[in-house]
Formats: sequence, structure tokens, C-alpha cells
Amino acid sequence: LTSISNKTAHNLDVWMMEKSGVLKNFIQNSHQDISVIEGVMGYYDGFGGDSNYASTQHVASLTKSPVLLILDASKTARSIAATALGFQKFHRNSRISGIILNKIGSKKHEILCRQALEKIKLPILGVIYKNSELYFESRHLGLIPAKEKNLKSKIEKTSKIISDSLDIEKIIQIMKNPIPLPTKSKIIIKKPKITIAIALDSSFNFYYRDNLEALRREGANLKFFSPIHDKKLPNSDGIYIE
Repeated sequence: LTSISNKTAHNLDVWMMEKSGVLKNFIQNSHQDISVIEGVMGYYDGFGGDSNYASTQHVASLTKSPVLLILDASKTARSIAATALGFQKFHRNSRISGIILNKIGSKKHEILCRQALEKIKLPILGVIYKNSELYFESRHLGLIPAKEKNLKSKIEKTSKIISDSLDIEKIIQIMKNPIPLPTKSKIIIKKPKITIAIALDSSFNFYYRDNLEALRREGANLKFFSPIHDKKLPNSDGIYIE
């Protein structure tokens, strides 16, 4: 997200940060007119099969955010309405405010899906056609990190295609008039007392920025080094490798 938006992205992880931590982190780092939260896994997938705890829906509820549900429309037509209705009605407060149809195969396919969704009363805010240029490589633990590849030109090209496929004006209208959240709290940063060496290069880069900021707040001076390129470790009181 940082590579795509050119803004610092932060994590909202209920499992690691608990409810108060998620809300505090969201409020503290929402500096723009609109803050975008990327969901993870399925919308209701969280810690277990019997609750929404730590799911994207849970985070949306905590932050009181309207949700744009992206539906894979490949190999379906009228059944897409059943899928959308299921997501909308599965929880009494789904927060779903609109739908984006993904992997549409043709204009006829789009028309069929639109006809099916008319009774659902959820606005269709975008239609993205199947396009091999939108594919990003992935592996076992997720997308290949941007640091490993020069993705700038691909990100720019993909962003243009996606932007042209969305009704940006309608999306902005949905985001207006947000539900008020608590105000930002004052951040207290302690004086540096110890030094932590942190491995950072093309092989070691999967860090939660919030963990690094938490270390700084608690009085840690952070020194970055590369296990690949540096011949020796920096002087430090501890080492952090992710």
C-alpha cells in the first residue's frame, strides 16, 4: 500500500493490537481527506469460524467505515446476486455500502450481473474486466515485496486501469459525512536509552512500521543494517530481525 499510495501505510491488526490499539492507530495516522483500509482474506474471516473477531468486518465496525465489497464475478452471472445478498445479510451490520465487480469477461457478462444485482439495492461502484496486465506475482506468504522488484511502472499502469474502471465520484460521495471518532491523543516519546539494530534489505523487510515506532516511543534508538551487504553488525543492545 505504501508503494501504491506514496503515503505511509499502517497496520490495523485486532489480534495483535486489540480493539483500542486498532482504533488509536487509525485515528492517529489518518491525515488525509479519505483513509483507505485494505481488507484481508474473506470479509468475515477472522480468528475463528464462530465470530467476526479480527476480521475485516470487525475492523470496519471499530473504525465505523463504509465498505466497498469486491466480488469475483468470474464463472457466474445471476448467482452473483446471491453472493452479494449473503455478504450483506450475514451480519446485522455488515457496513457494506457498495459493490465492485471483478474479473468480468465481456459486456454481456457485465449486463447479466447488473441485472441480477438490481434487487439487492447496493450500488455498483466499479466494473473491472479480466486483464492479464492486472496480475501481480505472489507466493506462499502473499505478494512478492515491492522491494524485490521494480514495480513502479506496473503500479502506475495498473492504477490507471483500475481508476478508469471505478465510479470515483460515487465512491467519494459514500465516504462523505463520516461517523465521528474520538480525537487524537498526545504521543509521548521517551528519551533514547538503548540502541536496537534492525536488519533491513531485500531479504529482511517484512516489518510492522507500528512496532518500530513503538520501540522509538519507548526510548530505543534504531540502527538499520543489511545482513546481505554489511560485513559487521552495528554497535547495539539488541537485534531485531523479521
